[in-house]
Amino acid sequence: MSEHVGTEPAASRSAYANELGALAVVAVGLIVFGLWAPFSYQGWLMLHIFAAVVWVGGGTTVAILAFMVERERDPFLLGRFADLVGKVGMRVYTPAGLVVLIVGFVLMHKGAWGYGHFWVIFALIGWAASFLTGILVLKPHADKVAKVIPERGLDDPGAQALLKRIIMIDRWQVVLLLLVVADMAAKPFS
Repeated sequence: MSEHVGTEPAASRSAYANELGALAVVAVGLIVFGLWAPFSYQGWLMLHIFAAVVWVGGGTTVAILAFMVERERDPFLLGRFADLVGKVGMRVYTPAGLVVLIVGFVLMHKGAWGYGHFWVIFALIGWAASFLTGILVLKPHADKVAKVIPERGLDDPGAQALLKRIIMIDRWQVVLLLLVVADMAAKPFS
């Protein structure tokens, strides 16, 4: 038994080192590819698309996993899932969403696109709706869940109702973001 306990920290350190290594490879790749087109439209577009893939792709994956977790009907699994998603949301999705917006403005300037196009307006409205929903609706709901669970337990109907509401709202938010991606790629009504 002590042998297993002694190997756990080493395995954890190894997994952590592996994750850091993967992030380093991504960072180096972005830098190398970005240097190929420094400060050009393509370099900024690469960063914009990369952040959008992380934000929207991650959100889509979370929505699919949430559907699967919900079907398990295990309140503890649902609670743990929600806790982990909340952490990833604040550490990964929120910053990626901000990068998408900021670099999007840079692209608008560099490409001299103008803000009067439907695809630009729809994308900005979609971004704002998604971002504000995350900050003003999903985060406060998650904070409520974090308070309710220690008091009443994870299998409390109120906690479960809040978790399911978060999943439902997030599902529609992902639908909106996928439409924004389609809008940005197709540039309709231009």
